[in-house]
Amino acid sequence: MGHELVKKGKKVRSDINQKEFPSTTHKSIWHAAVFMAPFREVLAPRLTDREADNLRKGEKSLYQFMTDLYSDMYDNPEAYYLPIGEYDSFMNSSDRENLTRKDKLKESLLRNRFQRAIQFYQKLLFEIGSKAEPDGDSHNFIMDKSVLSDIITKHNLRILRGEQERRAEALSNLGMEIIQSKSKMTISNKENPEMLAALSTLCKANTKKFVLTNFLRCDFRGLMDSFKPSFDDAVSILPDGFRKMAVEMNDFMRSVKCRISVQPLKNTTLFSQWKLGYSLKGKSVYSFHSDTDSLETFACFNHYQNVSRMGYLLKEESDLLHTWFYDKIPTRLCSCRYNRLADIGGRKKRICGLMNKMDVINPDSHDLQNLKHIIKIYLDKIRK
Repeated sequence: MGHELVKKGKKVRSDINQKEFPSTTHKSIWHAAVFMAPFREVLAPRLTDREADNLRKGEKSLYQFMTDLYSDMYDNPEAYYLPIGEYDSFMNSSDRENLTRKDKLKESLLRNRFQRAIQFYQKLLFEIGSKAEPDGDSHNFIMDKSVLSDIITKHNLRILRGEQERRAEALSNLGMEIIQSKSKMTISNKENPEMLAALSTLCKANTKKFVLTNFLRCDFRGLMDSFKPSFDDAVSILPDGFRKMAVEMNDFMRSVKCRISVQPLKNTTLFSQWKLGYSLKGKSVYSFHSDTDSLETFACFNHYQNVSRMGYLLKEESDLLHTWFYDKIPTRLCSCRYNRLADIGGRKKRICGLMNKMDVINPDSHDLQNLKHIIKIYLDKIRK
């Protein structure tokens, strides 16, 4: 599974099954690439024949541009000012499972440096698409120069403050020119002139909270006003085994009349996840987070007293099931006023009353059966 387009005789491929990477920065670039949707040509409504033809060309050019951007970043990270090696050197010299507080802060800082450096190009292109307007009859677009400085605070890129201009110039590697005057910026792409119009159309589409998601995935279905990413989109990046489990749980949750919702993606770099929730009568029952190598599942009980009641119900049924349930309820040592010492079927554990969930990370088939069984008991005996 991957995305393939051809440019200048060279095939560019993002293989979702890739496991080895030169660095964590490279893996994060790859992660953004595999989160792209398969290319689909979709036309906005009410276009003339000429406008439709230009949009078709523009969509193909934009999809190719984003594919080439990630490919060129991967092959030439220094050209995009992406830090390589510092994060990995630090992590390889540390005990990953037992980082001190100081080391955790340094890990976060180093991770943010390479993540934000990649995200800068995504967010800059999104702002160009959202804010720039056509410059007369040319294929050029213009926008206020302040957009380049505003992007830092708007998209939480403060770690890159003062570096916007030189980073933006790196897009000339792929044919996009950004020329700055005193108050304006002119953006052009002579090799693919229709690309900017397609970018503008996608980023100004009336899909509300999913407009950034659709841009990040280069998903032109976002040109349809009613479009929302679906369950199938969220599980498409999962390994086969986890995908089958997600489908099985989706079928089960639909059988108990739960409603599904998909949260928008804010980023697609490493550690970004699809997040889906299932609710019944407005209350959360189950959710899962999907990524290229993980499936995180959660049963939601909505109140700490329900966690306690579930513990006693499961204790009556099976000591083994009760122990499994108890072990999957995370200990929370937060200092907030909702922290509780909960009695879970006769065993005590500190939990947070705002996080009344059971976490089952990367489940196997046995875990999945327990998860379904516990949710069924909860719905039949507590949420009835």
